Amino acid sequence: ILHVSRNEPDQALAAYEKSLSLDDKFDQTYLLLAEQYERLGDTDSLLQILVTAKEKAPRNVQVRSYLGVVLARQGDLQGAVEANLEAADLAPNDLVTLRNLTLLYRDLNQTEVAIEWGLRALANVGGDTATAMQMRQVVAGLYQLLGNIDGMAQQYEAMRVLAPTDANWSTSTCNRTVKTRPWKSCNPSARWNRPTTNIPCASPRSTPNWPRWR
Repeated sequence: ILHVSRNEPDQALAAYEKSLSLDDKFDQTYLLLAEQYERLGDTDSLLQILVTAKEKAPRNVQVRSYLGVVLARQGDLQGAVEANLEAADLAPNDLVTLRNLTLLYRDLNQTEVAIEWGLRALANVGGDTATAMQMRQVVAGLYQLLGNIDGMAQQYEAMRVLAPTDANWSTSTCNRTVKTRPWKSCNPSARWNRPTTNIPCASPRSTPNWPRWR
């Protein structure tokens, strides 16, 4: 970590690799090494170390979450799904995993499956209002893709309850009036993973800007 703070990438890699040579089952070292490869833009080494970490740390959820994000960035959505399903088996209520599976199945055009994972995510969101708003936008968009107006309106009503003083609700069509007004009138610029106080409507097909891994 000292070498990272000093911007000494070669020394940091050497230190992490030496640590693994002493204990190749310490999962946090794999994660630190993976993050260093990511800083260097070395995607091949990043993937290789995460695959190795998955084998050496069979119970680590974070390794699988990180691997899923990297695979998604590379366009391997099915591989990303498999990594996140393994994470879900290990930690069924992990919100990051549930969110990622919602988006992955959405982008694989498995809309009904995506809704199932989205609802599971919402059941585990707790008091995190920003994440709840973001996930409800995603789920509303999925219902819209299926033509399920009631399901979509239910999500927007829940969002209105979560943010009753949000100025966007006074001008946005993303409330119960969505039943009679076109989706395209919504602002498509919002991204699910960029928290903001005032969250406008998000396109149901917006591409997720995959975070680093958590």
